[in-house]
Amino acid sequence: MSNESLARQLGRLLRAEREAAGFTQARFAARAGVSQQCVSHFERGTSAPTTTLVERLFGALGKQLRLDVEERDADLDAAMDAVAGRGDVTAYRDDDGTEVEVDDVDDRIWELGVLHRWAPPELTYLVDGELAAVLQGVPIRPTRLDLALAEDDLALLDEWIRAIPNCLRWVERWRDFGGYDISPLRPGPLRWMTPYGELRVRLLPGVPTGVAVTASGRLLSVRPLIEVERDEPQIARIATRARTRAASGVRSD
Repeated sequence: MSNESLARQLGRLLRAEREAAGFTQARFAARAGVSQQCVSHFERGTSAPTTTLVERLFGALGKQLRLDVEERDADLDAAMDAVAGRGDVTAYRDDDGTEVEVDDVDDRIWELGVLHRWAPPELTYLVDGELAAVLQGVPIRPTRLDLALAEDDLALLDEWIRAIPNCLRWVERWRDFGGYDISPLRPGPLRWMTPYGELRVRLLPGVPTGVAVTASGRLLSVRPLIEVERDEPQIARIATRARTRAASGVRSD
């Protein structure tokens, strides 16, 4: 189980089941005999539901929950072992038919290289988030590209984002990409889907200072791990678990 609250996990699960069944929140609330506000709070994980309410809502969909327990941090151990076992490697065939293995780190660095072509030359940024963590030894799969840059460079970020073709912005109320008003100067999450993958940006109060890391043949400026862990609780949790395992002599298979 992840460190996401149980209420949020239940909410995500109910929403997925409700939508799969084709119910709007209003129709489902009427079916379950509760208010739409109750369903909304439940799905967003903003309330602490009773077991009676949990059973009632899932029961309205003809579903029931099955419970189980596992050792604390077992999910982290499994994820780290999968990464160590090259569970992050994918294969594709090159133009000449040769099978080439590329892992998620290579993918993210390639994406950065492509997107950098449209970046203003004076823009300074750091690799942040999952990719920054794995480049500093945390056993995690980087599923997207995270960058950090100074708040004063927001106009340069705007220039960059507008130059990337076919870029869509995350729309919070839709919970999906699809906003064509992509400018980071406008309110909203600094999160975009580009033709090359997802990009998220974090603004820092001052000019970012990073550590130099060479990976996939490129010299990258990476945000220090201690700062990444401070802003990313899940990454901090994985890094802490990895250090605990290393100190106890446990090796990932």
